[in-house]
Amino acid sequence: MIKLFNEDLDIELKREIVSSIGRQQNNDIVYDFLSKEAFNGNYMELVYQMFRTTLYKSREDIRFAQLRDKILEFYKNEVLQKMFDYYEYKK
Repeated sequence: MIKLFNEDLDIELKREIVSSIGRQQNNDIVYDFLSKEAFNGNYMELVYQMFRTTLYKSREDIRFAQLRDKILEFYKNEVLQKMFDYYEYKK
């Protein structure tokens, strides 16, 4: 999936690839992918999907909570903040 993500594909397809990568069980691979690609100049639509993964994976792995916070700080984006607030509220 990571190789496929790096190909020149439609944004909607890439978003689905990011979602699929985020559902993988190997947190090391998922974390490495997100920590690289979240700050690699990707479309915000992809960053939003990556951020969703950090929200859900943060329950089981502190690295994702740290990455989530780093993404929030880096982008200072209202949509990301609202996603985080809603996730916290929903818990």
